[in-house]
Amino acid sequence: MSRDDAARLGVVALGDSITVGEGSMTLGVTALSWAQWLARALDLPYTCYAFNGARTEDVLREQLPRVRADYDVGALYAGVNDVRGPDWDAVAYERDLGEVVGSLSARCDRLLVLTLPLDLGRPPSAPGPAEANAAVRRVAAAHGATVVDLEDFGSWTTVLPDAVHPTPLGQIEIADRAARALDVALTPSALAPSYSASRVRYAPRHARALARDLARRAIERRARSRRHPHRRMARLATRLCLARSPRVRAGEEVVLGRGVRFDVAPAAEIVLGDGCWIGERARVLARGGRVLVGPGAAIGKRVTIVAHAGVTIGAGAVIDDGAVIVDFNHVFDDVEQPIRLQPLRSAPVTVGAGARIGLGASILAGMSVGDRATVGPHAVVTADVPAGLAVEGVPARPGQSISRPGTKKRSNPSADSS
Repeated sequence: MSRDDAARLGVVALGDSITVGEGSMTLGVTALSWAQWLARALDLPYTCYAFNGARTEDVLREQLPRVRADYDVGALYAGVNDVRGPDWDAVAYERDLGEVVGSLSARCDRLLVLTLPLDLGRPPSAPGPAEANAAVRRVAAAHGATVVDLEDFGSWTTVLPDAVHPTPLGQIEIADRAARALDVALTPSALAPSYSASRVRYAPRHARALARDLARRAIERRARSRRHPHRRMARLATRLCLARSPRVRAGEEVVLGRGVRFDVAPAAEIVLGDGCWIGERARVLARGGRVLVGPGAAIGKRVTIVAHAGVTIGAGAVIDDGAVIVDFNHVFDDVEQPIRLQPLRSAPVTVGAGARIGLGASILAGMSVGDRATVGPHAVVTADVPAGLAVEGVPARPGQSISRPGTKKRSNPSADSS
């Protein structure tokens, strides 16, 4: 029997606790999932495979295999737990989401994929939601799915104080947006009790919930401070160091060790991404151009970075203790003149995302170290290092490629032939 002739089973929903839709009644509105409200407006049966705490990987591995029949409408809201995690990986998210959407689109006549609110979580999860939403739109366009835009979603009546979970009123608002995306004449809010004139009655309840959430956050901060008293000193050192360095722009949760020194010329700048870490007595000198340290990068103790043209360190890269990165050298063409009096020649240096520069290694002017590459301890890099390659020695030469999980490491061909 062809799919067109088969009986379809209504609405199927996949996702996390937001799609589960648990909670208590608010202003006479029952706590139902947005997808269930949508099914009611469409007058269709409803099946939900979502579960609390699910990430997109969980949707792919555990929820999607349970979708064995054909449905009229598929409803997918995944990514909230992904972007809020410390291991957020935009590439892996887009890959997993693509597999889920591709499989669901083959099972559903219409498929809805929701974006994430930009103001998500406390503390906020930026820039994760924006990165996830870009992936959602690309994947939806590739598979013909319909995007439900939630980027501006969120108010005191529609979202709990944690800025993550919708209230029952918020679930209806999401369902209304989904219904409009499907061009449904009957909106879910038309099926709910009238609450628009009673929003003021929700204010005391919201205030109590906000007070509980603020108390929870304070207790968690105190507990972290007691477990890690050195973090308080590190935050104080960071504030003092940045206050002395007005030409250094720092993101959220940046940590600087004691004795970190920034020296920035008027025409240069230093930019520190969210969550990066710089160890004790490290020196960053920007004589020209820009020094950019990506989000989550870690720079060890006594590292020296000197930029005349520019130095870029990718997200999540690790620069071990004592390493040196310089983007310039003196010209020594004139043998009659002292080298220090001869002009400088500079070229930008790039260290890719997830790369590692070993203890005491040196990266010279104009060199590029690719994503996830490894430079061994005390190596001197005088040529570009491709992505995923390990180099060592003076000058640095290839050792072996860094393989992905589940694949064999491949040796350098020149090494095999010797």
